[in-house]
Amino acid sequence: EGRPLIMTDIAASYIQLSSGAVLTVFALIQLVYRNKTAINYILAGIFASVGFTVIYLWLFRTGLVGNLRFLIYQDITVTFIIGPLVYFYLRSIIGISAPPRRTVLLNFIPAVVSLAAVTAVNACEPSISVHYIASREYAPDYSLNRFIWWADKFSNGCMFFYLVLS
Repeated sequence: EGRPLIMTDIAASYIQLSSGAVLTVFALIQLVYRNKTAINYILAGIFASVGFTVIYLWLFRTGLVGNLRFLIYQDITVTFIIGPLVYFYLRSIIGISAPPRRTVLLNFIPAVVSLAAVTAVNACEPSISVHYIASREYAPDYSLNRFIWWADKFSNGCMFFYLVLS
């Protein structure tokens, strides 16, 4: 099925998985500091989000993502997380005090809604995971579901908005 794996594909796959694992370890390191500040928690979130995304794309590269139906399209959820984290990180390092905790948490409501909605789509449409089991795609195909397509566009727009705000 498809083209045969060559040595560079195998090496790239291991490098990708290792990079995701290292980013996840960096996230954990931020959480074990004794005198943690908000910046440590924010960096942990950023490292974990990017680490998840790298491992998620590795799952596509290896063809395993179709067997992990609940993970398909969860990169949209992570995109909703990265934007506010980068925004609050940049504000923190230049010395702008954080808004009240409730205000900060409001910025992550789209991620919570996305998590629930994407999980529901994956649960209700098994044809999506069947598609990824049958094909060897290296990235998610958002066009398989109209809601997912729009959610992807909205999450990217939100992340762009936060980056501009930063």
